[in-house]
Amino acid sequence: MTGDGVDKQIAFFTGTSTLDSEATGFAWDYTNNKLGIGDDTPEGIVDIDGAATGQALLQLRETGDQNIITATASSTTVFNLTRNGLIEAADLTLGLNDTTATIATYDTNEDLTLDPNGTGDIYFHGGSYSINDSGQATFATDETINGIDISSGAVSDVVDLAMVLGAGNDITIDAAATDNTGTTGIINLDLDATSSQQAINLDIETITDAGIDTLIGLDILATQTSTDDDIIYGIRVQNLAGLADSGAEYGIYQAGTSWDYG
Repeated sequence: MTGDGVDKQIAFFTGTSTLDSEATGFAWDYTNNKLGIGDDTPEGIVDIDGAATGQALLQLRETGDQNIITATASSTTVFNLTRNGLIEAADLTLGLNDTTATIATYDTNEDLTLDPNGTGDIYFHGGSYSINDSGQATFATDETINGIDISSGAVSDVVDLAMVLGAGNDITIDAAATDNTGTTGIINLDLDATSSQQAINLDIETITDAGIDTLIGLDILATQTSTDDDIIYGIRVQNLAGLADSGAEYGIYQAGTSWDYG
């Protein structure tokens, strides 16, 4: 049977265990169980090749209540395309055979959520991971960081850092170091102030109804195992020992075994 005189394409046998069409573009390889649509030599189980101008190459229309696509491997489901447009996959790899990978949302004000285990969290598990970006990260709510070491291969700039503590909170810096030549401090502050700035400004006061202020405004303990001269200089102290400073600056220093100012 050749199909001559038939308006539409028909399938017929052209050889042993082979189903072909009168025109090219449809092939059934019975021996290897392969179907070609637009491809007379199918390589996959279903091989589709061609173009439909203005239309998608493959169109699937699910009219019931099940998934549009379900894929399994060794009886284990590894991929679903649900009728609601959800993609469910065992794993998802982006950036195949190119240099970029993008996850984008196109609806107005659409939320993007990474929701491992249904907890609503972004969770990393492994020896190391990094988020590399030269932009700005903004958190809408308070964040808690517990037990974390922060380090950088190069010094990072921090601009306008404000730390506001609630009642009953404090900041504790516990820095331990082995004594060395003393050229490097445990905490190093490099403060480059202009003529109109103060390097460090401490505004310390007691908020009580007491008539006498008993608060120690600044307590510095300098401990050395050997005899030395502990000198703190360049500190402006207002109303030191009840004397108005009148804009003068005072230095607090140790002279012998006594402390003095002037």
